[in-house]
Amino acid sequence: MYKDPIVAEIRQAGQVLAEEAGSDLHVFFEHLRDSQMQYKERLIRSPLRSPGETCKK
Repeated sequence: MYKDPIVAEIRQAGQVLAEEAGSDLHVFFEHLRDSQMQYKERLIRSPLRSPGETCKK
């Protein structure tokens, strides 16, 4: 099976973040929310769609 180096890097980064949070899911997501607030100018917000609406092509 082909091992994608980018996928391996992403998984390693996730593992490091999980270890920093002590494998506590609440701490993990709290850290993500803090990061979002710190870098909010870099985030992209997509418009909300109604549940039945699909993407237009």
